[in-house]
Amino acid sequence: LNALQAIGTLFAQVQARLVAEDQVRYLAEHDDLTGLLNRRALIAHLDARLADGQPGPVAVLFLDLDRFKVVNEHLGQTAGDQFIKGFADLVSAAAGASSVTARLGGDELVVVPSEPMEMESAVAFARRLQDQVHQQISIDGEKVTRSASVGVATGVPGTDNTSALLRRADQATRLAKGAGGAKV
Repeated sequence: LNALQAIGTLFAQVQARLVAEDQVRYLAEHDDLTGLLNRRALIAHLDARLADGQPGPVAVLFLDLDRFKVVNEHLGQTAGDQFIKGFADLVSAAAGASSVTARLGGDELVVVPSEPMEMESAVAFARRLQDQVHQQISIDGEKVTRSASVGVATGVPGTDNTSALLRRADQATRLAKGAGGAKV
């Protein structure tokens, strides 16, 4: 009986360790506020998608909230975090389960559609996404709406690299913001 109890205790310890390792792995790849993939996991995903021989082109949509600073200034940091969480949920749902959605930090999100997309299709996808996420989010009884500027870039597997593709998408977002925001 003592031997069986010892074996049972050992199995329980192994199970607890496996659960802890899974949790550490999850936390290493996901943003703690939104539950989306984090920068590290996004880069790994794009590295794999841009590897030589993969289908392409690979589209990247870089979303940046317009005038988000106003939310933090008027409602506080906690409300800002709640808004980012709600916005991330909208983006993830609108992008679809097959797309990869990640939070780079602050109010910047990236969507990578699972299917290869030429620029025209990626821009159309970005416009549909932008329309679907422009909704009110309730924060402590306040209804808050913010538009998003979206930058779109495409990369060719075996030719482009992740950092260059993300940089082009970020630059496109800055151009959209510079044109008055709420643009693709």
